Amino acid sequence: MKKASILLVTSNGTGMGHLTRQSSIARALGTDADVFILSMSSGITVLDQSEFRTEFLPSYQKRWMPRRDWHQYLRQRIVALAREIQADIICFDGVAPYEGLIRSRSDLPQTAFVWFRRGLWRPGTNLHAFRSAPFFDLIIEPGDLGQSRDQGPTKDLAAARIAPVSLLDVLDTCDRDEARLTLGLPTEGKIALVSLGSGAVGLDAELREAACAHVLDQGWQVATTQAILEGSMSAANGVHVLQRIYPLARYIKAFDLVVSAAGYNAVHEFVPAGIPSVFVPNTHTSTDDQVARAQGCHDAGLAEWSHPDVGIAGLTAAIDQAITNSAEISHTIQRRAAGAGGSQEAAALLLKLATTFGTDHPSLPTRAKRNQFLWQQDAKRLLRSMISTKIIPSRRQISDPADLLEVNLEISRESMPPGVVAESTAAGSSPTSAGQLTLRQTSELTTDLVQGSDPFEHISPNASLAYWQERTAILHRFYRIKSTSMSTRK
Repeated sequence: MKKASILLVTSNGTGMGHLTRQSSIARALGTDADVFILSMSSGITVLDQSEFRTEFLPSYQKRWMPRRDWHQYLRQRIVALAREIQADIICFDGVAPYEGLIRSRSDLPQTAFVWFRRGLWRPGTNLHAFRSAPFFDLIIEPGDLGQSRDQGPTKDLAAARIAPVSLLDVLDTCDRDEARLTLGLPTEGKIALVSLGSGAVGLDAELREAACAHVLDQGWQVATTQAILEGSMSAANGVHVLQRIYPLARYIKAFDLVVSAAGYNAVHEFVPAGIPSVFVPNTHTSTDDQVARAQGCHDAGLAEWSHPDVGIAGLTAAIDQAITNSAEISHTIQRRAAGAGGSQEAAALLLKLATTFGTDHPSLPTRAKRNQFLWQQDAKRLLRSMISTKIIPSRRQISDPADLLEVNLEISRESMPPGVVAESTAAGSSPTSAGQLTLRQTSELTTDLVQGSDPFEHISPNASLAYWQERTAILHRFYRIKSTSMSTRK
């Protein structure tokens, strides 16, 4: 019997949340399905490429093409990859399904579409996203330890609700000594993990430094996931910087206390691990209601919390409470929050859908809702075009070639499947002139490529000849290729 083929798609987001949840589900699926991850996250390089089949897809925020074109580009990339792996299911993790994803639905009638939609949204936010719900055969909402405080718009919407999803569902964690040795931390003494986001300025930076200083004053040591400390705060006096450790959940037993933002992944890794935690919600997220999550965990006796507006005094008081009440917090966690298992529940739902879904045959009401959504998108695009050009535009789906980004295409030989004839154009044999952009087509996936400013097209290793040819055709539609050259570098 053929295994289910499942394509997990993650949005860009502002952190590792979407990618981490889907990698948890991929691990839970294990050998029961052929899984492929297509991600717009710049954090994709932390995934073990020997464990996961992955491709990177640049988000519209890269600005390598007009946004209107990007939605068409996304559609064509999804369709090409889904056909390549014969996807039975496409599962999208994000708060707002992209138009390109939605439009790919009509191209893939034998593929089921799933929206993995995290709950606990800020009240009144992102309401337009729900208009895309009729395009999905299943909506899955993972549980949230802070859900008692949920007042957001997803609270009463229909969804398959499961237990919280966490890497702890699927990871073997190291014991305390092994975790500390692996991380290069002292095996003796109390250590707190301070993980309050990336080095923003202002109050956030002050709170991070205050948390570290206060923990040090208790005679503890500090580990931090960001190089955020300056001056005297260094490893020499008890602060240890952990560089690019992923997944950190594997080593969670190294710590006796956690001071963290209240993002979904952080809460559902630190709390079920039984680590006394202080959550400081990020109040600048567009959709995620971290204040509600932190409050809900505190209400349930699972953690302490401090609102950033309360400042340093509130944070240090919460840290003291967590240290004082650590035994009680750990006991409450053991009774109420250990062993969630949402990853396995999500995997089971996907496998069931893969065996029961046939062909997309929406009901008349669903079809009407889909058509209304698409007509509204077309009307918005037409209006924007009329405003920007002051004339009624042609019905082109893609911008005029003169408007596309001009690049010199460099194809990595290692990315080419057997049967491809390697050729260079005459212009491609000359070195690229200063100031000209080079578009690389490669099977290599590195941090420098993903976070760099130069465009590149990532093709998963071992792609078929037909897929490679289609991907080459796609890039010619969305870039203006000035010259082509072959490269032996990866």
